[in-house]
Amino acid sequence: MFVNVAILKETQAHERRVALVPAVVPKLCKLGAKVHMQAGAGDAVGLPDSAYKDVAFTADRAALVCDADVVLCVQPPALEVVAEMKEGAILVCFIFADHEKRLVHELLEAKKIYVVKRGQGKGYSGVVNGLFYANNCFMVYGDASAVLGKMIEAVKGLGAAAA
Repeated sequence: MFVNVAILKETQAHERRVALVPAVVPKLCKLGAKVHMQAGAGDAVGLPDSAYKDVAFTADRAALVCDADVVLCVQPPALEVVAEMKEGAILVCFIFADHEKRLVHELLEAKKIYVVKRGQGKGYSGVVNGLFYANNCFMVYGDASAVLGKMIEAVKGLGAAAA
């Protein structure tokens, strides 16, 4: 059993980060992940597709997320991308409640996507994010690599239980 991890290319203006650097790929693969990236995801930070080993690339964002168990991006994806995610998928990204009100509403209503948050209470902007208290959200603290490893193990467990 493997876990499909999808990394999206950032689309917001002036965003120069990528959600996954090449050094993390072997660690994810060792945990049983299959890593898929949107072509050119690392270009803005100077990481061409060729820098990533053992990664499948596609230009089709919808195809990338529809089979993903875990979707990684820095900035929140478009509503259309969230709608294309499969039931039970985990979305890992920054979500600023006061800027993405419609996305927050959609995630709260979807009840199919697990949203990861890093802290309780008000966010950096002083706004309480409704996702903090939703049943489909899980609190995450600490090292991002360790957290993702635990998430992969949890997704594997879900798959084994369903089999």
